[in-house]
Amino acid sequence: MRNYLVIALSLLFSSGFAQEKAWVFFTDKPNVEQQFSQPEKYLSVRALERRANQNIALHPTDFPVEKSYVKVLKENGFQIARNSKWLNAVSVNISSQSEVDFLEGLDFVKRVSSVKTLKLAQVESFYKTTATAVSSLNYGNTKAQIEQLNGDFLHDNGYRGQGMLIAVLDGGFSDVDNMSGFDSLWMNQRILTSYDFVDNDTDVFHLGIHGRSVLSVMAGYVDNIYVGSAPNANYILLKSENESSESKVEEDNWVAAAEFADSVGADIINSSLGYNKFDGGVGDYVYADFDGRTTVVSQGAVWAHRKGMLVVNSMGNEGVSNWQYMLSPADTDSILSIGGADASDNYIGFASKGPTADGRQKPNVSALAVGVYVLTSSSSASPGNGTSFAAPLISGLAACLWQAEPTLTNYQVLELIERSAHQYNTPDNFLGFGIPNFALAYSNISLEEEELYDFSVTPNPVQNELFINIPVGFNDSNLRFELYSISGKRIEVKSERDLDLLKLIGLKDLPHGVYVLHLSANNKTKSFKLIH
Repeated sequence: MRNYLVIALSLLFSSGFAQEKAWVFFTDKPNVEQQFSQPEKYLSVRALERRANQNIALHPTDFPVEKSYVKVLKENGFQIARNSKWLNAVSVNISSQSEVDFLEGLDFVKRVSSVKTLKLAQVESFYKTTATAVSSLNYGNTKAQIEQLNGDFLHDNGYRGQGMLIAVLDGGFSDVDNMSGFDSLWMNQRILTSYDFVDNDTDVFHLGIHGRSVLSVMAGYVDNIYVGSAPNANYILLKSENESSESKVEEDNWVAAAEFADSVGADIINSSLGYNKFDGGVGDYVYADFDGRTTVVSQGAVWAHRKGMLVVNSMGNEGVSNWQYMLSPADTDSILSIGGADASDNYIGFASKGPTADGRQKPNVSALAVGVYVLTSSSSASPGNGTSFAAPLISGLAACLWQAEPTLTNYQVLELIERSAHQYNTPDNFLGFGIPNFALAYSNISLEEEELYDFSVTPNPVQNELFINIPVGFNDSNLRFELYSISGKRIEVKSERDLDLLKLIGLKDLPHGVYVLHLSANNKTKSFKLIH
């Protein structure tokens, strides 16, 4: 693999039609209304909670493509490579123009295309917790790479990624299952799942070490020798990249892996992958394609952002090549694209740079990309170079920052990181806003919502009734409550007062899923996530 950086989804037919990939876009999802009533069939509780935390309504893109449409394609001999619920499309193998004509003639097919005209948008919205200070870690070899970002401040205050879930989209994770440097992950059951989208199985622990090196920057731990940027976070390991080749199918894999990460509830995607050229020149991109909305991977990255995940992607190592610029999806505007710096906070020449084709600044921020310590197969620390290793430094510390205030949106986390960087007022296309200071980012978290007294609710999960415990002496004459579905629809419910309880009744017929209860009084509010 020439460039460790991203993937996109697109299609460029060559004149010979020698078995090429095409994306077939469908017109609709005819059963989506029924699916809206049962979101837990398609998204984990954690994924639904992420949406609730960030006030992200359910959307048709949360539900799978129509099975009957896929069935028609299969019955007519088309081999389905990947399904994408976000794009409402499937990728298929095409070998002739007549096959393209047939597909375009189907009434449920919107188009067969290179997805070069698909345009997407973005989202946003703001909070803080406390933690007990703990003794400093002995970072050993990783001291400089963590301290350059003031990540040790977060670690010393107890924020080491606990409860956060990071999806690692990469190449192989060889020997992660038996290296002592990852023992803490296995002993504490913090690798939640894994999947190989190249071979379509669950064994990611062979054939490739790039993913292992990237993971170690975040998750590795060897006492007195090595500490990752998020040593106590949870991880899912998703192999989307075949390290021995560079083909368009890896774009399919990246989007499939990002959708999988969303469905299981990942908070952050770390992607140290990126694309501009492919083996044999088939489907190569040109600079004009790097506008953040043209390549399929950039579209997939935007959708990942819109689902509430923070996408962190390395810029690439093209600074001294003829290309020079970032690889996709680092051109996406709603993600953190990570450039490369040296130990003195200066731009390192091999790191890809901006701007994007439409003139936007890239990277967003930068981190150490030369002499970054990674774990080898023997769990010893060895220095490596590349923005592939700058990205997980940022991803891990972003998880620690988000842990400090879980009610932040992904966009707010991104902004906090950008605003903390050392050249925020004078950004450029080499380091972006510069080197983040995670101690400053933490200090800039503000508490927007004044909490409403000492209310509590029970039971949760809810069955037929929900009891709101009213604090002693509280005058509830102006207490208001509102119940919303995860999609933002207000639910009308009946209530009864019973001594110091306000009882919501008749809830058993509500569809199963996640709900949000808002209480308000005297210009103060409090919200509760409920599961039914």
